Amino acid sequence: HFNDYFPRPTGGSQNDGWEIADSYVIRFVYQHDLAAEAVLHPKAEPENDVERIYVNRPFRPMVRFANYGQQDLAQEVYASVRITKDSDGTEVAYIPDYAVELVPAGLRFNTRDVQFPAVTITEAGRYKIEAYIGSIFEDPAATLIGNNTIVDYFDVEEGMQGVFTVGTMNSGKAKNFETIEDAMSALYTLGVNGNITFELTDAKYVVAGNPAWDFTTTIVGLGYNPSINKTFTMTWKAAQNRAMIKGGVEIEMLSDFGYGVKFGQGLSYPSVENAAVNQSEDPNYINSSGYITFDGGVLKSLKFVMNSNNRFAAPFYLGGGSQNISLKNLIIENANEGLSGNSVRLPIIKGATTVGNIVEYTNDRFVDQFQNVNTYSAGIVNRGQLFNFEDPEVILPPKYDIEDIDTVSNQNIVIEGNEISGFGYGVVSIGMGGLYDVQKGRYVNYNGTSLKVNGNVISDVARAGIAIANEEMVEVVGNRISNVNPNDESLDTRFLQ
Repeated sequence: HFNDYFPRPTGGSQNDGWEIADSYVIRFVYQHDLAAEAVLHPKAEPENDVERIYVNRPFRPMVRFANYGQQDLAQEVYASVRITKDSDGTEVAYIPDYAVELVPAGLRFNTRDVQFPAVTITEAGRYKIEAYIGSIFEDPAATLIGNNTIVDYFDVEEGMQGVFTVGTMNSGKAKNFETIEDAMSALYTLGVNGNITFELTDAKYVVAGNPAWDFTTTIVGLGYNPSINKTFTMTWKAAQNRAMIKGGVEIEMLSDFGYGVKFGQGLSYPSVENAAVNQSEDPNYINSSGYITFDGGVLKSLKFVMNSNNRFAAPFYLGGGSQNISLKNLIIENANEGLSGNSVRLPIIKGATTVGNIVEYTNDRFVDQFQNVNTYSAGIVNRGQLFNFEDPEVILPPKYDIEDIDTVSNQNIVIEGNEISGFGYGVVSIGMGGLYDVQKGRYVNYNGTSLKVNGNVISDVARAGIAIANEEMVEVVGNRISNVNPNDESLDTRFLQ
């Protein structure tokens, strides 16, 4: 007789009301049984640009592992990833012995998603990814099942190159972005794999943020590529329908902190999660190679208007590490001249070192003990500087040490043929000067180099047309400066908050 309260087997023939099973499945459970379940990234069939893999752009492989044993495994668990070319088996990346903290056991809730360090692939094509997990504590018999390894395939695509339009005129057409923000998101997500030009088709654009328009950190592929001995450049200009009109394209920049278009180094790129500096632990992605040009052409068809409620204002701000930037034939104006037009107190560097934890210098906007706001404004600011980690707003990401950050002088800057009005200065360029190198035990020259300020028309400024300090190999030729109008405020250089 059988206990009718127990569940009965199903299937087979029926005899006296009892279902006789033809077969039974008995499952042996090992104490620890590791398995590689799935490759989560990169995907064999990506659904969007974020999931796609592009040439020279770092990505972090992610694999789902499982433990079908009886007990959690939390020590001596290691995983590896190997990536090879599908065509000939050439290995392009290998991450061995990557420690996995814990793989929970059971038939449910027994998985662990592991994100590996960043990988960069330099050629387009199809690739094979092989992931493995193992432990010295895994039951030897469990390893014979053959589920410790998983294999998948993915494609690597070329980055952006050629001519793109930005605006609503070509809405819905190929190689067009509706907004500047859309174009920037694509740039920092896809990278470039050739020279690239953006043509602005609309009469007006508005960009907002802090900065309003951000070119800091690495745009993958832009600049010199030693592996192919080529340099890729980027140009922004007016499209043909606006290029024949002076100021035919107006870019209004809204920024609470007064920064318009910003170049140079950056610790992160907040507006695009998939930017290289955010996805990789390599500190080189903090840097920017530049090779960026804004050119309004002979008719000065690009007009930049700074609109900020801050006494500091810089429509173009070339921050620390800015290199290979050309600003040519632009109209640069101040929409809030009554507030920031008389700001002329330039920052001071003193006792700085190449290690950023003991830097002493004033920020672009500095409030002293008497609540006086010391700041300045200029149509174009080229300022070599270190990250000031004494400033509570400048936060070093945990993945970096201060020593990881390169000290890079600003160099190869061209400021030519622009019309600038309504600021404390037309152009301000201040290099870092001599910094004390802790490792070398002496001062090292970090002046800016190869600056050209030529043929600009500067008017209605409070202190001076051009101010330059701590720069070498400077060329200043053919600039016309008029209506320099110092008043009580610009002479005193201090303002009540």
